[in-house]
Amino acid sequence: MGLTRYPSGSLREVLTISFPLMLTSLSFFSMVFVDRLFLASYDLHAMTAAVNASVIGWSFMVGLSIVAAIAEVFVGRRFGAGDTKNLGAPVWQMLWLSLFSFVLYIPLSLYGSEIIFGAERPEETIYLKWILFFAPFWFGYQAVAAFFIGQGKTVIIAVVSVLTNIINFGLDYFLIFGVGDWIPPLGIQGAVIATCFGTFFETAVLFAVFIRKKNRQNFGAAEWRFNYPLFKESFLIGMPAGLSMTLEVLGWSVFYEIMKWLGDNHIILAGIFQSLLMLFYFIPEGLQKGVTGIVANYIGEQRENVVPKILYSSFLFIASLFITLLFSSPFTVEWLRRGFLEGQDSLTLLLFGTWLLMLIYISFEGARATYIALLTAYKDTRFILFSGVASVWLFLALPFAILVAIGEPAELSALLLALLFPLGHTILLYARSRGILRKAAQEIS
Repeated sequence: MGLTRYPSGSLREVLTISFPLMLTSLSFFSMVFVDRLFLASYDLHAMTAAVNASVIGWSFMVGLSIVAAIAEVFVGRRFGAGDTKNLGAPVWQMLWLSLFSFVLYIPLSLYGSEIIFGAERPEETIYLKWILFFAPFWFGYQAVAAFFIGQGKTVIIAVVSVLTNIINFGLDYFLIFGVGDWIPPLGIQGAVIATCFGTFFETAVLFAVFIRKKNRQNFGAAEWRFNYPLFKESFLIGMPAGLSMTLEVLGWSVFYEIMKWLGDNHIILAGIFQSLLMLFYFIPEGLQKGVTGIVANYIGEQRENVVPKILYSSFLFIASLFITLLFSSPFTVEWLRRGFLEGQDSLTLLLFGTWLLMLIYISFEGARATYIALLTAYKDTRFILFSGVASVWLFLALPFAILVAIGEPAELSALLLALLFPLGHTILLYARSRGILRKAAQEIS
């Protein structure tokens, strides 16, 4: 059937599918980034508290988020094979997963937040409590979005994302800083309330589009019944990648705790580094979702010979983006300085180095995301789990522990070590993908 009218595997096809998904991911990550930017202006300590709490919260959420998103593989394969009447069933199974998750996340929100941070860190506790309570809505969003991603209908997702960001921006400002006598300044609580409302709104609107009459009649959106075999298959395929990402985020949470222990400048720059990653992570995440859907579609069409071209187009996009962002560095760093470090000119040079390291990191992440997408479309998620866990320990935790044991590392030296993780994992994923690419090359010949 084909996803687009553009040449198969071309850069234009990859961007046509992936760019709206990047905007979708930007919806979430920009909400977090705007939180950080406003909080840095409100209180720099509130910003660092949001950094710590969000990493912990994401470590509890990312696993089931990836499992829910695995529905796009099933939708993409069915759509590619022309089985359009049964696209809704895998989506509904992951919606059931989202509903079941309330049983876990409500008590985790109410009691787990207090246990993790305790009374001595009230700002982190508040932030984590809200994030965990609304986590099932984020899983539901991933499931419903998979219905559109698998078909290449990603524009609707982008439109909803832009609308959500507009709402979140306004809520952020009014809730963090307050409005006269009407709304008291809520600080970090206002930031997280705005983000959670944005997640709920985005999920509700996309779900309403999903269950429209047209989709119920023609694309199986009415197949709401629980299907245990399909639920089990989806969960088992998605869980290894989800568990891998969970352990990865936990590794990052340890990294930020150590940076906080090393000193104020370390955690401030680490917080800015993470905030920038959160902002620009929409690029590799959107690319990963797009490439997963495209590859799954061509597998369903039995046209795996297109796969190497898809990867080439993805890498071409990553390289072009890196060069573009690199040339924008002087203007971007000045904007960041005014947003995060107004009045702290001594950190400007370190901020410039932080920005450059983030650009390199995002480029490595783009390559890593492309290979993860390839293996996910082929349902080879167990290797993603094993290689991800190994990479966290070999390329992040171990080198950083050695550096700390030798002596207190400088701010940029600590961040520089973080680059080893996406680079090392990409190498392992590439080695695994060679068999798939070799088979595809044989089909071409």
